[in-house]
Amino acid sequence: MRRLLTVAVAAAAIAGGSVAVAHAAAPPDFAPANASWLSANEGFVLGLAGCDQPTLCTTLLHTTDGARSWTPVPVPETDLPDNQYRSFPTVVAATAKRLLVWDNNRILETVDAGKHWSTLAVNSPAPSLMITDVRYFKGRVYAMAGSPEQVDLYAAGQDGLDPVPGVTMHRGVSDVQATIAGGDALEVSLTNAAQQWPTSTWRSTDGKTFTQQIYPCYAGEAPIYAEHKPGAPIAAICAGTQPVYPGNWDKAMVLAPPTGGKVTRAPQAPEIGVVAGFALVTDKVAVMPVSGGGVTFMMRTEDAGQTWTNTFTIDGQVWSPDLAFVNGATAYQTVEGTLWRSTDVGRTWQPVDFGGTHGA
Repeated sequence: MRRLLTVAVAAAAIAGGSVAVAHAAAPPDFAPANASWLSANEGFVLGLAGCDQPTLCTTLLHTTDGARSWTPVPVPETDLPDNQYRSFPTVVAATAKRLLVWDNNRILETVDAGKHWSTLAVNSPAPSLMITDVRYFKGRVYAMAGSPEQVDLYAAGQDGLDPVPGVTMHRGVSDVQATIAGGDALEVSLTNAAQQWPTSTWRSTDGKTFTQQIYPCYAGEAPIYAEHKPGAPIAAICAGTQPVYPGNWDKAMVLAPPTGGKVTRAPQAPEIGVVAGFALVTDKVAVMPVSGGGVTFMMRTEDAGQTWTNTFTIDGQVWSPDLAFVNGATAYQTVEGTLWRSTDVGRTWQPVDFGGTHGA
């Protein structure tokens, strides 16, 4: 039974009849929540800003000049999380015209830069599903979604998203940590966090055939994969699903050959904070934001996880992990209402000024 029907929404109706035009600045009260980048110059930022409603409204902005100026993109209103364990609505871009915005209940997609939006059906017999992660891979939409009985990977078909045979876990969605990472290969992981025993990961290079991989982490840990680059090792952070003591969580970097195989585990990283993102820049250099106690530490390694250094501390916590390196030096990360940019491979970070300049 299909949980949702595909419905087209006219942009004029969404935006109250307004037409999107380029502006040097974003709305004055715009608070970014997450971003998706197509290149060093072009990306989309999703967040909240004032509108005619009693509360703040979902707001989507587009830049083509490296965050110097912004164009508003019409977007339907989304469901905001009711607690910290549910994702803030997230933007994922495939091209300048094709992108999606998803929350815990639905996936909205446009193929004409926001003029029309469709709700993608998630084809499941379950009466309700919670969506936990969504990605584009080779032009196709993939999503992790679960019910009180099981969690599955879904892939776009002719009429909505269909479950991928075999990539599933028969546990309630509240007991499962599910992640997807893209790049030139699709990495999927399902971990039974509640019972603290490892399950499995799957890898696909074509988006059609999924091969079960050696689980890279210990029991009680879940892998957070970096986006995979051609020729680079497969890299992940094995993050504890239960704190060692308040504010401190186990975490360690693991590597495997590009085609899969034996996993090499680095020593434990500093325990402080919860892993809030991970990016591999080279085969040795990686950046890992960790959040806790109202702050985010931008941890960095130059020796494949053997040692880590906190290179920068940011007030606020990461609620939507979106760390992205748009080239070998420049990266973006959203932290609690502020978009931050690094131009020195994650050593220092500056807030992006949405008033029309590069940053503070």
